[in-house]
Amino acid sequence: LMFFGLIAGAVTTITPFAWAFFSALKPADKVFAFPPTFLPQPATKPLEWNWIVYTEVFSSSRFVRYFWNTFLLAVGCWLVAVVPAA
Repeated sequence: LMFFGLIAGAVTTITPFAWAFFSALKPADKVFAFPPTFLPQPATKPLEWNWIVYTEVFSSSRFVRYFWNTFLLAVGCWLVAVVPAA
């Protein structure tokens, strides 16, 4: 019984991330289509999905800088919490 509860919790946690990932691969007019689809169409041909959005994020934006700032902040917070407790 606990196993099924853990599975339900994992599915509930992962579903929004998967939905956002697959929605980014859809054309803009299909994101708000009714009824909604989970996978971009055609679902059987993932090479035809709109993968260019992810290459644009990593190449044209300052993603590496933002990631580095987040990393430094996380390490700093970790050090402030762990070092005095040691």
